[in-house]
Amino acid sequence: MNVLPDGYGWPVLAVLLCILAVMVFKSPTMQSQIRKGFILLLIVLGVSFGYYLITGKSPTEIPSEISFFFNKHRDPESTSHRYYVNPEDRIKDAGE
Repeated sequence: MNVLPDGYGWPVLAVLLCILAVMVFKSPTMQSQIRKGFILLLIVLGVSFGYYLITGKSPTEIPSEISFFFNKHRDPESTSHRYYVNPEDRIKDAGE
């Protein structure tokens, strides 16, 4: 859904970027926070790129692989103890 009419998106984005730039240059705490954010972004991108190089898969597939791992169907467990025996089977076994 387009909130702004056509042609207004880029100027609005430019104004927001100018406001952000002024905030960054005027505030030393904002500069340190953005620096920390860029360092965190570089770490995440490095880990993602390493995952891609090691596995050959996109990092965006990680959630679906986790979901598939926990939701895959398992073979029914067989128990060694059989507490209930059908009476008809018991009579057939006793008669033989």
